[in-house]
Parts: sequence; structure tokens; C-alpha cells
Amino acid sequence: MIGVGGLLAFTAYWQDQSPSSQTPSASESDDASDETEVVQGSLVRLTAKKMAAAAIQIQTLQPTELIVTRTYPARFEYDQSLHVAINAPTDGILESIQVKPGDDVKSGQVIAVFRSPAIGQARNEWLRRLDEAELASNESDWKQTIRSGTLQLIERIEQRQAIEQIKAEMQDVTLGQYRGDLLMQYSQWLLADRLARSAGNIGQSGAVSGRVVQQRQASVDQAAALLAAAIESARFEVEQTARDATVRYQAAQRSVELAAQQVANLTGQMPQRSSDLNQPKTGSSFDETGDDETGDADGSDLSRLVLRSTIDGVVQERRFAPTERVTAGQPMFVIADTSRLWVRAGIRDDDVASIHVSPGDLVRLIPTSVPERALDATVHFMGRRLDPQTGTIPLVLTVPNDNEWFRPGQFARVSVPIQRIESALVVPESAVIDVDGSTSVFVRDGESFRAVGVQLGRTGRQGVQITEGLHAGDPVVTEGAFVLKSELLLEGEE
Repeated sequence: MIGVGGLLAFTAYWQDQSPSSQTPSASESDDASDETEVVQGSLVRLTAKKMAAAAIQIQTLQPTELIVTRTYPARFEYDQSLHVAINAPTDGILESIQVKPGDDVKSGQVIAVFRSPAIGQARNEWLRRLDEAELASNESDWKQTIRSGTLQLIERIEQRQAIEQIKAEMQDVTLGQYRGDLLMQYSQWLLADRLARSAGNIGQSGAVSGRVVQQRQASVDQAAALLAAAIESARFEVEQTARDATVRYQAAQRSVELAAQQVANLTGQMPQRSSDLNQPKTGSSFDETGDDETGDADGSDLSRLVLRSTIDGVVQERRFAPTERVTAGQPMFVIADTSRLWVRAGIRDDDVASIHVSPGDLVRLIPTSVPERALDATVHFMGRRLDPQTGTIPLVLTVPNDNEWFRPGQFARVSVPIQRIESALVVPESAVIDVDGSTSVFVRDGESFRAVGVQLGRTGRQGVQITEGLHAGDPVVTEGAFVLKSELLLEGEE
């Protein structure tokens, strides 16, 4: 029989174990609401608090074009349109240098002074040929003037103008020796003709014998023949000498051009007269003799050559010090504007047919040293010749570099399109995870997330192709999949 004390003790125990005694406190309820609920095997549900912390992003799967890419090694280099290498034109000495690597320079700015005997000899030859051409030009002008005057004189003689009139009109005309020769023959003919006419008139009256009249007529014929011969000879000679002078002047001009070309081969520009030598020339790294600061402006120092920058840029390299000797062809300076660079990739011969790029297309560029600064580069051109040493064809891209992030010589990788797949289901690589050895993607299922096994296809610039396991319209987790996987694994262990 149970006593009263025992009954009271049993009643107290029963009250402690009743459902009302198991109601959790407020803090205990909050902790319970933060827990992850795992539904079934691969379905996970997060609380609102964990959803916010995981920053989960969801994207509705839609068919799209997938551009499949292949990655090639590449290297930054100078943009050839913004780069100039200044080489020694011939053997010589760097007399002085005005710049150092890192200096900003403007187009036309003096960077150094170069001295070379070969340049002096070439300039001296050009000046000599120039003087000869000037002499030939003067002679040609003189011969042409004589030709013109002589032809005018012949025309007047043939018109039988009075000799006094001819002398008056031709007084200031240059005729050379033909003035005396032709006028003398013309005067003799006029005299013979006058005497013959006079004798003829007198002969009709019988005062002069017929023999005298015949002699006078013979004298006229002889004078006319001599005059005609003189005219023919003069006309031929003035034409011939004028043509000969023109030919010699043209030959002298060609000699000047050849000598000038020799100077240009050494200095990079056609020579100018000394009055123009101190003017900087665009498009050439060399100036003829200098300016007020660095050289003689009168052109007397023929072996001296002023080197100027042809572009706005920065001095990248300086290979020599002042007073050093250099040989022909040695690079002395490199100047470049690095606000835009080229990136050169080598495409394997067997990949060329599959490359689908055109000038202006964008490809992904990933700098090897700073992959976080990946950016889009623009296709500039694709080469046509296979490099026999590397067995590749160059693909050249242009990339902006205003912030000077990149430098010529640095390495990079470029993702080049090799295939286009239409209507592909594509997810970001961040959406694909491994769940218990199965390649999976989390799909939203109501308030939960379900890990779905998938088959992967090609990888492209936009992401990874899904060939099996998903359908268009599925809400796919693109960010935060790793958090869902972690919660799934943790709850599974519990």
C-alpha cells in the first residue's frame, strides 16, 4: 500500500516529465530556428538568416549561345604604331645625350647628337652635286636664251627686214656669236642685191656691159647661198646646244637626287639647304645639323646629326652613354607610347582552322602575374605566315594601358573562340559542385534547394554547358552553391 508521502513524490515526478515542462525558453527557440533543415537525402533548406549570409543568387536557366574557347600563352609587346627604335645610321660617336629611360618626350624633341664622318662625306657630295646642277642650270638657261634670240633674228632676216630695224629691235636680245655672223651675211647679201639691181637698170641703157650685170647677179646668188647656209647652221647649232645643255642639266639633277638619297639613307630624311637645316622634320628621327641649342644652324658642321623623337612617348631604353662609339645598325634608343599595347599569342597550326575571330572582336585576356586584372582585348589582326621556329601563327590583340598596369614583355593567357554552340544550357562554373562524387548543380525547389546530378559538355567564355540533368526554366543557384553543399554535408554527418 502506497503511503501519502509516496503519492506526493510520484505526483511531483509526473509533473516534471509532462509536455508543459519541456517547453523551451525564448533563447532556445531562436537557436532552433537557425538550424538547417535537411529534407530527404539531397534537399536542403536554409533559414532566412543563413540565406542572407550565404548571398545565394539564383538564375533561371535559358538556352543561349555558348562560345567555346581555347587558352593560348601570350606576351605583351609594344604597339608598333606607337613605338620607334632609333638605330645608328652609320659608324660614329654619340656626342651628347639629352634623355634617360623614363623621360617623357615630345615629337621633334632632341634626344641626342650623333657625329659621323660618313654623314659628312655624303652631305659634302650632295652639296658638290648641287653646285654642279646650279652651273648646269645657268648654262641651260643661257643656251635657251641664245636659241630663242637667234630664232627671232632668223625670222626677221627671212622676212627681209631692214638691217637698221633689225639692229634696233634686237639690241637687247641675247644672241651670242650669231648676232655678228648672221648680220654680216645678211648685210653682204643686201649689198650684193642692191648692186645687182643697180647694174641691171644701167645695163638696160647700155652704159654697163652684160658681163658686168651677170657678175653682179652671180655675187647676189653667192651671197644668198652663204646667208642660207649661215641660217641653217645657226638654227641647227642653237637647237643642238640648247638640247645638250638641257640634257646635262637633267643629268646633274639626277646626280643631286642620288646624292640626296645617299644622305637620306644615312640620316633618315632628304637634305635641305642650310637655311632650312635648323627646322625639325616630322617623320624622321634625325635632323640635318641641329638647332640653336645643340648644333650649328648654318649647316657648316656636315658630320653632325641631331637625333629627335618622332612620336610623343616615354624613353624605354638607352643603350649607350655619351662619347661612346656605335656601329651602323646598333639600337641606341627605344621610345614608345605605352598607353596602348599589343598582346601576341601563338596559334598552333592545327588550331588555325577552328579559330573564329575577326578584327574588332573581343577575347578574354588574363595577365599571368595579375590574373585579377583580367579584361577584354580587341583582335587587331591574325597573321598569314607560319613562324618556322615556333610552328605558330601570330594572333595580335590591342589592349588599353592608360593606367600602366601592364609592361611589354609580361606574360598572359588569351581565351580564343574555337566553336559556337547554339541553344545551349549554360551555367557559371561557380554553380557546378561535387556532391558525394557526383557532379551536381543546386536547383531551387520551393523553399528548399535540391542537388541535381548533371552531365557537363563544353566549357566556354559564358560558363559550362549542361547536356543532361537540367531543363530550360530551372532556377539554378549560381552563387552560394558551396554553402549549400557544406550545410548538406554537415547535416548528413549529424
